[in-house]
Amino acid sequence: MYLRKDKSRMIPIKKLQKFNSLKEVEAWKTMRLSYCTIFNELESSLQLEGCSISKFQILYTLYFDGPLKQVKLAEQSKVTKSNISTFMKRIESEKLVRKLFVDQEKRPKFILTNKGEKFFERIFPIHVSNIKKHIKPMPMSVNNYLSDITKSVETLHTMKENE
Repeated sequence: MYLRKDKSRMIPIKKLQKFNSLKEVEAWKTMRLSYCTIFNELESSLQLEGCSISKFQILYTLYFDGPLKQVKLAEQSKVTKSNISTFMKRIESEKLVRKLFVDQEKRPKFILTNKGEKFFERIFPIHVSNIKKHIKPMPMSVNNYLSDITKSVETLHTMKENE
C-alpha cells in the first residue's frame, strides 16, 4: 500500500508512519491542531466586529508599542513584510492609522488615530472575552516550553538570514 503515487516516486506508508509517531511530531500535531482551532474561532469572532486577525494584530501592536516604522510593525505583529504595505494602506484608508514623520527620517512611523484607538478599545475587550472562553491559563512550565520553542526557531531563522 502506498500513500502517494506519482511519476517521480512512491512512498510506502510504513516508512512515513515511523516519523508520524515521534514524540516531537506528536507535539507538533497537538500544537498545530490547537492553534488552528483557536485561530479560526478567534478570527471568526473578530470578523463579526469588522476586523481581520491581521488588522487586529497591527492595531494591537500600534496600541501597545507604537508609533512604529512599517518594517518593525511587520516584525512585531507577525504580519509578513510583503503584506504589511497592503494592510497599512487599507487601515490608513479606514482612518484608523496615520503616518507620523519624525525629524529627518525618510520612512514614517505609523500611529493610531483617535478613531483607531476607539475602534481598538471597543474590540479588544470582546477579543479578550473570547480568548477567555477558549483558553485557560497555562502552567508556567508550558508557557516557558512554548517560549523556548519560539526563541529557538527565531534564533535559527536569524542565523539563516545572516548566512
